[in-house]
Amino acid sequence: MQYFGVIQEIAGKRQEDFEISGSCSLLSLLKLVTGKHGRSMESYLFEPNLLTPRQIHLFLVNGKVRTAGQISTVILDNDSVVTIVPTQGG
Repeated sequence: MQYFGVIQEIAGKRQEDFEISGSCSLLSLLKLVTGKHGRSMESYLFEPNLLTPRQIHLFLVNGKVRTAGQISTVILDNDSVVTIVPTQGG
């Protein structure tokens, strides 16, 4: 997992590895990230209903852009490289 901008500040690092077993959706991985980094990460990545990520972020899986609407259908493996980039400046 690679982070940029505010997301990097919240995580306190630019990248970290997550081991997944079997199939894991991008949505499941994002929930693992929020579980590890707490409420600040959760509220920055997800809409208040916690079902969908905020539209202001760019999600890349192995360099391919994925929209917030696709994250529950994108399946990852241990070789997947996921990058989260906030597209809105503050």
